Amino acid sequence: MAILSNQRGALEVLLDAGGDLNGRDGAGSTLLTTAAAANHAEIVDDLLKRGADPQLRATYSNETALHAAARAGHLAVVGRLVAHVASGCSDRELVVALRQIQEPQHPGSLCERPSAIAKAAGNELAGAAIDKVVREATAQLYPQPARTYDDNGNV
Repeated sequence: MAILSNQRGALEVLLDAGGDLNGRDGAGSTLLTTAAAANHAEIVDDLLKRGADPQLRATYSNETALHAAARAGHLAVVGRLVAHVASGCSDRELVVALRQIQEPQHPGSLCERPSAIAKAAGNELAGAAIDKVVREATAQLYPQPARTYDDNGNV
């Protein structure tokens, strides 16, 4: 309830008193997924700083917080989640982060990747933001050698 009503102070008190950071509500959603779906960017930040797991999936919908934010078109929350997953990564960790950012809602479904979910819901900016991070991370991991051309355009 503290998340839905955007009561950061109440949430902090509950978590400081031993509340489960990765706990689930009656619908099986995590605190982070609920905050992401409700577009409460500051609460998302607070939960991530405390160590909430952004890859936990809601029990019934199978959504991660990124899926929920992308579906709802919450660009600021999408940006925070993607940045958190990909921040401070070694190349090995970046491979894992890249996979997590592109993970479909249900295994094996290409149209349920977070960027596709955002675009299908009419949230092009959120989808484009995810695609940009994926492109940049891919370029960092797999740099292409510079090509030189002669006067005839041959490599």
